[in-house]
Amino acid sequence: MISVSGLQGSALSLFVAAIARRRRALFIAERSQIDRFYEEIRSIEKRTVLIDEERTWFEPCSILITAPEFVSRPIQVLTQRSFRIDQFIDPEDLLKLLIATGYRREDVVEEEMEFAVRGGVIDLYPPDGQPIRIELFGDKIVSLRNFNAQTQRSVGEIEKCAVRLSAGDEPAILQDLIDKTTLVISDRVHRIGRDNILLAPGGDVRYDLKPAPAYFGDLGKLKSDLFKKEHKYHFLLPYAGLEKRLKSVIGEIEYSVLALREGFVDAKHDTIYLTEYDIFGTATRKKRTYQGLFIDDLLGLKENDYVVHYEHGIGRFRKLTTIDLEDRRIECLQIDYAGTDKLFLPIERINLLERYVGTGIEPRLSRLGGELWLRVKQRVKKSTERLALDLLRLYSIRSQQQGHAYGPDANEMEALKASFAYEETPDQLKAIQDAFRDMESKRPAERLICGDVGYGKTEIALRLAFKAALEGKQTMIMCPTTLLAFQHYNTFVKRLKTFPVRVEMVSRFRSRKELSGILAEIRKGSIDIVIGTHRLLQPDVQFKDLGLMIIDEEQRFGVAQKEKIKNLKPGIDIFYLTATPIPRTLYMALTGLKSISNIHTPPPGRKDVVTRVIYYDQEEIRRIIKFEVERGGQIFFVHNRIQTIENVRRNLTRLLPEIRICLLHGRTRESLTEKRIIEFIDGKYDLLLSTAIIESGIDMPRVNTIIVDEAHNFGLGDLHQLRGRVGRGDEQAYAYFVVGSPEKLTPDAHQRLGALLSYTSLGSGFRLAMRDMEIRGVGSILGREQSGQINTIGYYSYVKMLGESISELRGQKTAPEPVIDLKTDAFFPDKYIPSAYERTALYKRLMNTGSQFELEQIKDEIEDRFGKFSAPVRNLLWLSAIRLKARELGADEVVRKGQQVYFYEQGKTIHQQPKPDFKT
Repeated sequence: MISVSGLQGSALSLFVAAIARRRRALFIAERSQIDRFYEEIRSIEKRTVLIDEERTWFEPCSILITAPEFVSRPIQVLTQRSFRIDQFIDPEDLLKLLIATGYRREDVVEEEMEFAVRGGVIDLYPPDGQPIRIELFGDKIVSLRNFNAQTQRSVGEIEKCAVRLSAGDEPAILQDLIDKTTLVISDRVHRIGRDNILLAPGGDVRYDLKPAPAYFGDLGKLKSDLFKKEHKYHFLLPYAGLEKRLKSVIGEIEYSVLALREGFVDAKHDTIYLTEYDIFGTATRKKRTYQGLFIDDLLGLKENDYVVHYEHGIGRFRKLTTIDLEDRRIECLQIDYAGTDKLFLPIERINLLERYVGTGIEPRLSRLGGELWLRVKQRVKKSTERLALDLLRLYSIRSQQQGHAYGPDANEMEALKASFAYEETPDQLKAIQDAFRDMESKRPAERLICGDVGYGKTEIALRLAFKAALEGKQTMIMCPTTLLAFQHYNTFVKRLKTFPVRVEMVSRFRSRKELSGILAEIRKGSIDIVIGTHRLLQPDVQFKDLGLMIIDEEQRFGVAQKEKIKNLKPGIDIFYLTATPIPRTLYMALTGLKSISNIHTPPPGRKDVVTRVIYYDQEEIRRIIKFEVERGGQIFFVHNRIQTIENVRRNLTRLLPEIRICLLHGRTRESLTEKRIIEFIDGKYDLLLSTAIIESGIDMPRVNTIIVDEAHNFGLGDLHQLRGRVGRGDEQAYAYFVVGSPEKLTPDAHQRLGALLSYTSLGSGFRLAMRDMEIRGVGSILGREQSGQINTIGYYSYVKMLGESISELRGQKTAPEPVIDLKTDAFFPDKYIPSAYERTALYKRLMNTGSQFELEQIKDEIEDRFGKFSAPVRNLLWLSAIRLKARELGADEVVRKGQQVYFYEQGKTIHQQPKPDFKT
């Protein structure tokens, strides 16, 4: 046995990887550290395997990483199975092996350890690898492709691939699988293997390493230290490309691409090794395929969904069914109406159908053939015409105002971009470009930036405010809570401290004397960026030259407050940031009255928060908190009643006397609130017990678990915001929603919690906003009258009607929805696409296409995901192309007669073309 000491920071990962180049190694580390070591070592040696409670596989490799408690636990033995083009396989055997290995069968593959079967196509997502699409012709593999789990589109052909599958053996013990040649590395002695390296103080082999200096984003100081040339510097960067950002500010550097967390100083060789953590105080996570829902939930229909048919009214979707008519088969949506009335709607008419979203109360079903629905539509139409006139008048006034046209980016902006510690996502970059373009226009900007919690909206706000400051314009950033204002203030001060920009905060955290001085300096114009709550709307807050207004979490502000904001100064640019846009803003964006930027892409490597709904159990809560503390993390515990929160603190102290608890709520003194938050961020407490005041925007990367007490009393948007408070760091995050006994849950609470479990994927905030409307109702979107109109006709139909009214007032003609009869089978066979939900979503997309280019994209996607087209699928795509042509010509009817297709407008032939030459 050899003992080694002095390995500082990530030098231990480098040491283990170097050992493994000569012989296989088993590295046993503390449970709280194994994920970190796995990520680091795997960035150096790809043949690294982690064994824990979830990843229970074993295969030939260079390095095995585990914790002491997993050494003697049974694990599943897997073998590597190779696949290549032209290989013959037994599909049934493969499916059995996938299930035996622990894969879950799903309709759509979105996450690791899932597989799906669609006809001759098998999708599977191996752990720590890219999703694989295997296309078969009989038993022969005719194509192998990787695909993107978000879009479900293939991203490249591959000749062969390897997947770890069950060997069929009984589970084995890890220590029995380790042969005598494996070297065991640990900080304690284990009776495994023949040779051991013990990590202990005063070892036989000693390294003289010290912690690297931390710069916390201060690139000016780093540049200064490099210029002194007192030491050699070597940068350890997680991805190629980051060096360009650093070079643009600090000059030429020597670097290696290694995803390590902690740097170190090697005194013997007078070299300082710096990681991204050391430079920025945080790090870009490993890039990983986005795991989000591919199908838009606003398109697909589930059984018993309420729907609105534009001509027949409110019904209930029952199922997809095929009927035979004149020697051909038609797939229809069966819609049930009042009494025994039924409508069988051909899929080519699906555009006349929308999901019903209203008050949250079950709507009354319409009766087919009655005049009541027609009268309802006429009444709503008049209402939308009046509203459209008011909206257009309001926005035409604003559009005629003269704003400030900002110039192109200055050199300082490039330096600010370089100091951003993360790699921008494509959506984030596009949102920034769109917003900059708005600011560079003379027309006052008004844009909604919608991105889920933690998707980088604050960075966008910071760059917009910086752009305004560079041209002498002041910025007001308004937040719904004092805590969020405090968070933003700290972020802005930290990021902008090396630039000639002054940031201040107006909130309860300021004394009366401090506030008086700040207000005076705002009036003089010596403060560039002012961050605060709605306190900023008081008359005593007066700007010398306000140019930009940013409203964070705009869903928390009322209509009256927003109109007051617009009257602060004519012509200012206004940007709204939100994760769950309220209906009013959403519909104004949908009808084109406000620009919208959607950030769908999460930060690289960001993981979904594991979400659990649990009944109150003291032992379970004790276990959850203990696990998080043991792995070095912190916990939010939310109890939203001030009267009983002290009882909760006493109970937690009794359960876990060793846990350091910080208490916070709306009645806590301002100075004490600020002090406790700073102490919590600095790690002086393990658990922050608070009311829902932490809901808005607090960014604490060490907090990886949130427990929400009495979760059934919260709204869906609130629960989603609370869940978004965790998962900002590298560790897997957990959200536990604690509820009382089942009988105490109302139907609405059941629905809210069920929706939250359904929408755990990243980027689900936008869909949750729509689902929240279905559960709670749309409320007073634009006053009581409009709310009533929406409830009678449904949200989507109302928005559609409002859009038509706006188009008519703008003099734009609304193209009719043509009636098409091609006398041919045109549908997706259920064996081709087994999920009725997916079929309805794709039918809706096909019948909504606005261009031939878009149709070609959908066509490629369908063939990629589901395989070669059969005749009914080819006919369906042809039908969609015919619909596009009809709308282009303004035709209201299309009929096939023999081998010719005729287009009619009010009974007159306006075009004809031959039927394509393929079998029907």
